Amino acid sequence: MLLRLVRPMRRKGSRIPYFTQRIPSDLKARSAGVKLALPIGDDTVPITISPKAQAVKVSLRTDNPGEAKIRQAAIAAYLETVWRALREDSPIPLTNRQATALAGRLYRAWSAGEGRERTIAIVLNANREWEPDHESTDDVPDYWEAAARHLEALGDSDEPADLEAAFGPIIDRLLLGEGIRRVDPGSRLLLLKAFRLALQDAFERRGRNAGGDYTPDPKAERFPAFETPSPQQP
Repeated sequence: MLLRLVRPMRRKGSRIPYFTQRIPSDLKARSAGVKLALPIGDDTVPITISPKAQAVKVSLRTDNPGEAKIRQAAIAAYLETVWRALREDSPIPLTNRQATALAGRLYRAWSAGEGRERTIAIVLNANREWEPDHESTDDVPDYWEAAARHLEALGDSDEPADLEAAFGPIIDRLLLGEGIRRVDPGSRLLLLKAFRLALQDAFERRGRNAGGDYTPDPKAERFPAFETPSPQQP
C-alpha cells in the first residue's frame, strides 16, 4: 500500500503538529460531503469533506514527536483506504457473515461502555442524526431497557427506510474504513438488520450491567472476524 506521508505542520506559536494531505485531484467531486472518521491515538475524530476542500487537515493532538509520527501514519493509511473506496464504482456484495462481523464492532463499542470509540458509541438525537454519547447512563437500568425495546419495535417495521435513518450513517462510515464505497441492495439490508440486532443485544447487556449483573456475555461470541470482500465475491 502506498502511503502519502507528509511532514507534520505546526501552526505558528503552537507546539501541536497538524496532519495535512491533499485530496486526490480525481476525487475532488466524489469526496465532497464524505464523512470521515480519522483515527487519532485512542480517539476517532469525525470530519466532513466540504465541496471546496483542497486537503484533509487535522490536529494530531500531541506534542510528542514519536507519537505524532505514529498518528500521522495511521491517518494516512486510513485515508488511502478511503481514496481506494471512492474510486470503486461497482457495489460490493457482502455475505451474512461479513455483515454480522461489521455489526460486531458496534456491539463491542456499546456493550463495553468504554469511551474510546465515541464515534461508534453514539445516540440518535431528536433530528434523527447520530451524535457522540457524552452522557453516562451506566447506573440507569430503565434507560437501557427502554432503548432495547425501541430497537426491538424498530425491527418489526416493514419499512427499510426506518432502519436506514437509524443506522445508515454509521454503516457508511464503517464501510468506508474498510475500503468499501457502497454495497448492493441485498447486502445493505443484511447490514441494517445486523446492526439493529447488535445494538439491541448491546443495550440489553448494558441494562444487566446497570442492574449489577456482570456475568460473561455469550452473545459477544457470535460475531466473527471481518474478512474483506471483493467485487467478484458470490
